[in-house]
Amino acid sequence: MSDVIRQEFADRLVAVEEESRRVKAEMAELKARQRVELERARAEVDTVQKAKQDEMEEVHKRCVSLEIPDKEQAWVECCQFAEIVV
Repeated sequence: MSDVIRQEFADRLVAVEEESRRVKAEMAELKARQRVELERARAEVDTVQKAKQDEMEEVHKRCVSLEIPDKEQAWVECCQFAEIVV
């Protein structure tokens, strides 16, 4: 009887170890996928930020090139344009 119990315990132990290895492999795969997705998302954010920065520089150039005698009025119009663009 004790041999049967030992064998059953050993079988369960092997099954638990196999499940543990499977779960560890799955976690490693998920972490790798997450890392790749995070890198892709960061690259996308950088691209959008660069585009917005370029857009704001263009707005600034337009504002500077305006020939409005009142600089404060030029700034107001520039800000209004920037709000429309953003």
